[in-house]
Amino acid sequence: PDGSGAELVSVLREHQARTPILVFSEHEMPKATASQVAAILSKSRASLDELAVTVKQLIANAERPHVPAAAGTHTPG
Repeated sequence: PDGSGAELVSVLREHQARTPILVFSEHEMPKATASQVAAILSKSRASLDELAVTVKQLIANAERPHVPAAAGTHTPG
């Protein structure tokens, strides 16, 4: 309540660079801030189902192991 979400995004990015951030707001997000988040949903246009699906997708993507781009595509198995 004492600050803006845009300021919070910058702080989160500074300390948790790989954590996916979802913005759920009615306010416009500056382009520089929007480029730092995984998803933006409008409170007036997004349903609770859409919010839930987006959160689940972000969690699933975050739980995947990070593979550097130069690494091969072989998976052990």
